[in-house]
Amino acid sequence: MAERTKLAEDRAKQLARLTSELAMAEERERRRLAEILHEHLQQLLVGVRLNLDILSGHVACDRKPTLDTARKLLSDSIQTSRSIIAELSPPILYQNGLVAGLKWLSRWKQEKYGFSVELQVEPEVAALQEDVTIVLFRSVRELLLNAIKHSGVDSAEVILSKDRSDRLRIVVSDAGKGFDPERIWESSDQQSGYGLLTIRERLQFLGGRFDIESAPGKGASFTLTVPV
Repeated sequence: MAERTKLAEDRAKQLARLTSELAMAEERERRRLAEILHEHLQQLLVGVRLNLDILSGHVACDRKPTLDTARKLLSDSIQTSRSIIAELSPPILYQNGLVAGLKWLSRWKQEKYGFSVELQVEPEVAALQEDVTIVLFRSVRELLLNAIKHSGVDSAEVILSKDRSDRLRIVVSDAGKGFDPERIWESSDQQSGYGLLTIRERLQFLGGRFDIESAPGKGASFTLTVPV
């Protein structure tokens, strides 16, 4: 029995390690695609816009509405490509760390969905390892997206702090519909990527934990804890 238990534990650790490695590989691919879009597609679009600006001084008056439409479509395309880059791999996350990334995420949710995120940071969080930063950022983003889709409210709160053991703790909460947490773990309807089960597995691999407090009609609170 002890041998079987140890074998099961070893397999669980191996699965967690593979899950983490897959997450990092996925993140590297996101960054690669974002760089391609930024360095190639965006530069091409900007080049076309510059040429249209030059052309505008040589177009007959009756053709200018068509040119203006083309310029508007091009500007929309540039903005869309920037949005895709930000969704894939926000540069600020790697340049300035988790707190800056979450501040950007809060603004992004407001601009894109009209969903208000109150972010509280106490105290200032020190620089984290890249894999920890990525897991926490992606987890918070998934939890906020779930709140937008399912909570029935238009706001949430994100609090970063340290507990008595000097571990980093992030609490994502909303005052929405709530749910039965036990049914979440029993359900096989996990979305690909950062479903709740995936968040739990990746935090456990980092030596952390993922706790949920919720009940129907009582809102929801998700606590992510990791050693730093």
